[in-house]
Amino acid sequence: MHQTVAGEEEEEESKKHITVIPRSKVKLSNLNSPRTKRIAISAHKAMHLHIATVNGFPSSCDREELCWNLLVSSTKENEMLWEKISVIQSDDDLKAYLIDYVSIFH
Repeated sequence: MHQTVAGEEEEEESKKHITVIPRSKVKLSNLNSPRTKRIAISAHKAMHLHIATVNGFPSSCDREELCWNLLVSSTKENEMLWEKISVIQSDDDLKAYLIDYVSIFH
């Protein structure tokens, strides 16, 4: 029997519930909501623009933060999309899926 630091077992338990999707499976067609698709498309375009004009080689360490910021900023001018991004923010699996979609360079 091995000893663990308090909380380590809980952390391992929580990792088991995270859905891991291979990058080849991250597709726009897998999203059900038209608003979510619109957010994903807009943020993906913003990522291409960011790469072309700001930073051609974004750090993989900052990938999640950059992608999430692009997702949020792409919804600010549309109230319906802004409400949808608020819902997405509380859904960790969908949020991670969208971050992966935005970060993949098709």
